Amino acid sequence: MRADEVLVQAHLSVLRSLRDRLEEKGYRYSEDVAGVSKGSLVYARWFVEHALERAPLLPLDKLARWTGFLQGVLANAGFLDVDMERDRTRGIFESAYKELGMKPVEKQGGQSDEVPDNRTGEPR
Repeated sequence: MRADEVLVQAHLSVLRSLRDRLEEKGYRYSEDVAGVSKGSLVYARWFVEHALERAPLLPLDKLARWTGFLQGVLANAGFLDVDMERDRTRGIFESAYKELGMKPVEKQGGQSDEVPDNRTGEPR
C-alpha cells in the first residue's frame, strides 16, 4: 500500500469513530444542513459523512484539517476529551507510521506533549 493510502486509512479510522460517537449521542445523518452553524453537532454529523466519502480523493493535509476540525467540534461540545483523544489516536497513527517504516514523533522533552507558552516558556 502507498504511503498516502496508509495515512488515509488511519484518518478513516478516526473519522469512523467520530461518526460513531455522534450516532451514539443521537445525531443522525441528514443532508439538510442549510443554515446550520458550522460549529454545531448537526453540521459535524453531516460533515463527518462528507469527509468519509471524500477522504480517498483529498490531499492529506486537507484530510488532516477536516479530521482536526471535527475533533475540535466534538471536544467543544464535551463529547470527547482532547488529551484522551490524542492518546487514543496516537496508536492509530503510530501503527500507520510503523507500517511505512517511519519513526513515531517523540513527545516534547521526552516526557510531555504540553506546548510551552511563547511568552514565558512555561507549559500552558
